[in-house]
Amino acid sequence: MKEVARKLNTTPRAIRLYEEKGLITPKKDKNNDYRLFTEEEIHRLSTILTLREIGVPIKEIKKSLTDPVMTCMSI
Repeated sequence: MKEVARKLNTTPRAIRLYEEKGLITPKKDKNNDYRLFTEEEIHRLSTILTLREIGVPIKEIKKSLTDPVMTCMSI
């Protein structure tokens, strides 16, 4: 998680918050419980961070990420 946080210029705490809110769902390594991020999840997290930076509420981000119509409209 530290590596992803560093790559995206954010904090592990922010990543955990987005996970708690259901915006991201990284798999966990069974041996050590570390989160495993795919490139797709890193891209999704980057999108979330960008939207938060411009003031979009977490609730709206979640709605747009789960609604295919909203996702297409936001692209």
